[in-house]
Amino acid sequence: MSLKHTINLIRVLSLSLCLALAAGFSAAAEPQIWFSVPPSKEYMKLFSSDAEWPQSLRHIGVFELSTQFASTTGDRTLNTIFAFLQQKHIALALEVPIQTPGPGNCGAGIEGYRPPDVVKTLIARFRSLGANLQYVSMDEPFWFGHLFNGEKRGSSAPCRAEINDIARNVANNVAVIRSSYPNVAIGEDEPLPNPYRHAEDAKNHSHWVSELARAQEAAKAHHIRSGIYYNGNPQDADGTAWVSHAIERYKEVEGQDHLQFDDIIFQTWMRQPELLLPETAPGTMTNLVFSYLKFKGSAE
Repeated sequence: MSLKHTINLIRVLSLSLCLALAAGFSAAAEPQIWFSVPPSKEYMKLFSSDAEWPQSLRHIGVFELSTQFASTTGDRTLNTIFAFLQQKHIALALEVPIQTPGPGNCGAGIEGYRPPDVVKTLIARFRSLGANLQYVSMDEPFWFGHLFNGEKRGSSAPCRAEINDIARNVANNVAVIRSSYPNVAIGEDEPLPNPYRHAEDAKNHSHWVSELARAQEAAKAHHIRSGIYYNGNPQDADGTAWVSHAIERYKEVEGQDHLQFDDIIFQTWMRQPELLLPETAPGTMTNLVFSYLKFKGSAE
């Protein structure tokens, strides 16, 4: 969102910080690892055997599904995923476009918005299948609801709503989710720094590091968990380049700048990596997790 419960804070260098937006969670001694990938030809291999990613699988605490995938796949596939995660003691998370279009149908077709029945239908389906949903990560409601100006996103009109209106919009779907899962941890992702206001600053290493540090300290002061996304570049030509860039970033953030987070999120919404397995092959998505574990001294 981990209690990804998150605020996604920076898609600078394809890095994102996440802040858990629920108070009362103490920092963990070791970070919790999140994993999320879009469907691909190898996707279901993740849930058929642990032979190709034993180290990564042993350390992943949360596996996140997207609403788009969960809404369009069959019950049998979802049941396979739910059973595997439960067997491996991995928590289930769902990334949710939490807002519904506003006045004049503003927001329709923009990321983070869906018709009002989408979340309700999906949550009811999860409940009927017996899914143990533990986390919900809201897809950037503040960014897409208040700051986003619509550039390069098609013809949909952005809402540019006031914060109170966004909160009311979000609360409607939160109530729907909690009616089926009263104990689910719900949070959000938000980009930091705001690229519209920090176009040049975002390229400056010292600026975005200070942004991360300030956001992390603010979260800590309010007993909120913080997390960070490590990923590659949208233009990377192959998985090896993408994973290599992601590795550079966690080494920079944690090794060079000595920033530590409660949650580490490995996720791609880009073309790469095309391959997910095995974890020992350079350029696969699970190899990124495996490399991080070796960096932290956690891999056997």
